Amino acid sequence: MFFEDSSLQKFDGVAVNNEAFTQIKCGNDVIRTSFLDKLQEIRNEAAKQKNGKLYTHYSVSWNWGLCQNKLDDIHWHNSIKPAPWHMIDIFDSIDIQDSPCQISFFPEYCRGHTFSETDMFNRYDRMKDFGIGYARPCIHAFREIYSSGGHHLWPPHQ
Repeated sequence: MFFEDSSLQKFDGVAVNNEAFTQIKCGNDVIRTSFLDKLQEIRNEAAKQKNGKLYTHYSVSWNWGLCQNKLDDIHWHNSIKPAPWHMIDIFDSIDIQDSPCQISFFPEYCRGHTFSETDMFNRYDRMKDFGIGYARPCIHAFREIYSSGGHHLWPPHQ
């Protein structure tokens, strides 16, 4: 949909999708903290928005906090935690990429498993059990979500 009135046109967010961290996730802290610094720069630049707020979003891989199948902490800005936790702190919202079957609810993706909408909502309800009860889940669908009306910043479009 194109608007004739340019005052109705705006950017309301910056989405970053960067698989590069996969190559350095078990690297040394100098490289990993430099990567986190660059992500923080994205957030800092978005904060310079003069009219309203420019929200930031980042795509995180489900395994970025693991090295040799164990949680691997990074000391960054006086905080020690796995990389994805730092990334969650940097950005306004995140999504999880490269999901294994245990966090997917698409039977055609995970053959032999029976997942349902009910299973998905039960998982959402259990977020509080993992200390993230404040998190608001969102179903990831590229062309549908931002015009769904599911969030006050995503007005429905006809």
